[in-house]
Amino acid sequence: MAVERRGTDTAAMSLVVAVAGILLQAAAMVADAQTLKLKYYDVTCPAAESIVFDEVQKAWNADRSIPASLIRLHFHDCFVNGCDGSVLLEAGDGQAEKNAKPNLSLRGYEVVDRVKARLEATCKQTVSCADILAYAARDSVRVMTGGYKYEVPGGRPDGMMSRATMTSDLPPPTQRNVDVLAGYFTKKGLSMDDMVVLSGAHTLGVAKCGTFGYRLTSDSDNGIDAAFRNDLRRQCHYNPNNVVALDAGSQYAFDTSYYANVLANRTVLESDAALASTETRARVWQLRTNPGMFMSSFGTAMVKMGGLRGNNPGKIRDNCRRVRTPVSTKVTVLIRELSGKLAMASSSSSSYFQVVAVTMLLMATSLQAQLRVGFYDNSCPAAEIIVQQEVSKAVSANPGLAAGLVRLHFHDCFVRGCDASVLIDSTKGNTAEKDAGPNTSLRGFDVVDKIKARVEQACFGVVSCADILAFAARDSVALTGGNAYQVPAGRRDGTVSRSSDTNGNLPPPTASVSQMTQIFSSKGLSQKDMVALSGAHTIGASHCSSFSSRLYSSGTTANGKDPTMDPSYLAQLANQCPQSGAAGGTLVALDAVTPNAFDEGFFKGVMANRGLLASDQALLGDKNTAVQVVMYANDPSTFQSDFAAAMVKMGAIGVLTGGSGKVRANCRVA
Repeated sequence: MAVERRGTDTAAMSLVVAVAGILLQAAAMVADAQTLKLKYYDVTCPAAESIVFDEVQKAWNADRSIPASLIRLHFHDCFVNGCDGSVLLEAGDGQAEKNAKPNLSLRGYEVVDRVKARLEATCKQTVSCADILAYAARDSVRVMTGGYKYEVPGGRPDGMMSRATMTSDLPPPTQRNVDVLAGYFTKKGLSMDDMVVLSGAHTLGVAKCGTFGYRLTSDSDNGIDAAFRNDLRRQCHYNPNNVVALDAGSQYAFDTSYYANVLANRTVLESDAALASTETRARVWQLRTNPGMFMSSFGTAMVKMGGLRGNNPGKIRDNCRRVRTPVSTKVTVLIRELSGKLAMASSSSSSYFQVVAVTMLLMATSLQAQLRVGFYDNSCPAAEIIVQQEVSKAVSANPGLAAGLVRLHFHDCFVRGCDASVLIDSTKGNTAEKDAGPNTSLRGFDVVDKIKARVEQACFGVVSCADILAFAARDSVALTGGNAYQVPAGRRDGTVSRSSDTNGNLPPPTASVSQMTQIFSSKGLSQKDMVALSGAHTIGASHCSSFSSRLYSSGTTANGKDPTMDPSYLAQLANQCPQSGAAGGTLVALDAVTPNAFDEGFFKGVMANRGLLASDQALLGDKNTAVQVVMYANDPSTFQSDFAAAMVKMGAIGVLTGGSGKVRANCRVA
């Protein structure tokens, strides 16, 4: 018997090693530095460049100054450790590149976020943030010129390091010596001619008066026209935060008037005035008089600059603001844990069963219980982009719908699992979940209907309503500033929806920490998951009726006012929600400071005793959850990461997969 068990144990261990090996190999498929090439994403993500252009054009339509910002963002990225998207990264200690003094005025991050969210929804972890910057800079020129488009090679990996101390390679705007300025460019493999051409980007954009105000304090600067200096004095009016156009003639046109200003000593920055020097003056004049040459030369120089590479190891970041632990590292940790469990199992008479259990645990961790990322890549490639487009339209028209769609997914998953039963309408013989008391304020059903109509037209009978809810929740988070996390899919739709099933499954707004912990635990979610998911209240609003008891009848004080609420906040709320109850349906923001931004504001509010719901403020009253609240308030990156992980975990609650359930053609009908 012992020999037979040993043979079985060996086979089981071999199975574990094989599974682990496959997972490790798959996880190790991260992007390496490759030779840049044109049409890089034609096969892996055909829509990549068109998505970038679409978002740049939208941003330009809303704000004519954004193209200058996107070009500058690409320039500042490339000049610090190469074009690796590191300028987009945030650091917990506030010392990333973007926090360095030369970068404090950079703009355009939110445009990149929107591009990245759409690309992740279309082609997960395929298009780098560094390439997005290069395409966005090109398309900024394109929208400003009415169509001029130079070809941009792709294939840049994203860097994983970003420090403020690395920005010393950026040429200073106060440098008048053209040879010294040229040195910053030649250090990067760019010529003095490239410098002159790339400086032409200053035909767009503005500069703060504090950047060049020293040139206005006296009349001794011979490099600036006297009348122009007086005009700048009027515009700045001793305020360093006032902004002035870099090209006084046509700041919203990508043309050669910048060079005319250089020749006429009408430049704002001293580094621009330097181009009037003997060494570069002839080239400036040539570009001034030949717009076609400038356009062509600028495109060539931008491509050359876009090829700058650093020593920062690369990957494809799924969020341009943050670095994730490489997948290969995560799998290595799993393998290490697996090895420990195997060692313990080897001394047990039930080792066979323990080894198989560990194998199944590893497979479940990797595959999310038969759900998988990219589930519709072959059967309905447009699925996730359709969801993203419709959610984007809805949130643009009504920002409150972002919170509504996240809440819809939550209320679905906590009752009968993530099966879209919350979407089913009541019938004459049955009251459905959506008409239960806790669900009567749910919103977003019409958005789901629009998505479903489009996906049915594109791929009939393929995409489930349950997956639409999961994708829509993710896109709502991303569109309001959160992580564009990857959503495993493959859920099937349920066919049963009863209002009675909501009883005890949805935490009420008055719940204590112990009550909430119990409800979350019954769904397989930890207390850590509970606190992270509570952070969804950083967006959205609540009716007065959900918290008015804290204002008038808390039961803990003689006057009925909740002592855990900041008095000034309580007075503000009492004004919005009078005791008469006449305003019971009034909506009040859950995060009073940034109600439409998915950030750490909710936790900061709780720390300040400004949590709107009793269940939210209760998180600060429990020693275990309070630690997490404080951590998230001070470490937004960790909150975003933990929230995304908890959403994926929640999205796997009680899912129907394979032959279970069905794909409903109409999300409202069972």
